[in-house]
Amino acid sequence: MHLPFGAACLLAAWLGCADDTPAPVPATDTAPEEEPCPWEDTASAKSSDDGDGFLASECDCDEGNSEVHPGARETCNGIDDDCDGVIDEGVVAIAYLDGDADGYGDADAPALTCDLPRAHVWTAGDCDDSDPAISPDATERCDNVDNDCDGVIDEGGPCR
Repeated sequence: MHLPFGAACLLAAWLGCADDTPAPVPATDTAPEEEPCPWEDTASAKSSDDGDGFLASECDCDEGNSEVHPGARETCNGIDDDCDGVIDEGVVAIAYLDGDADGYGDADAPALTCDLPRAHVWTAGDCDDSDPAISPDATERCDNVDNDCDGVIDEGGPCR
């Protein structure tokens, strides 16, 4: 048993050791107890191997699927491929609804997804998603509208 530093100090005071003398720490021959897998309860741990080289006792979170095991590449499939307790981490992105099909989506309509859904784009920034003539790529016109979504109406050109 190895005592944390604070406990060793308390034990030293209790044993009457001098302030600069560390308390004796009993030696141990046993290995530290392993932490259980975060998903695993011992009642459901399996001992069979699904061919992926990992046993349930080695934190294989799906013993019935050889594609799922610690260290597997996470893919966008709604399951925890790498058995770290997080589903689809690093492969989910934000898509934005593009109601006017101009290539820019509405930042107020995001969707977390792996694959681009129909009528969505990866780029937000459309300030009027109901008008395809208005987007960050549009040319500003003299019409009292922010055509290029830069927050300024009718800037530059013959309007000023």
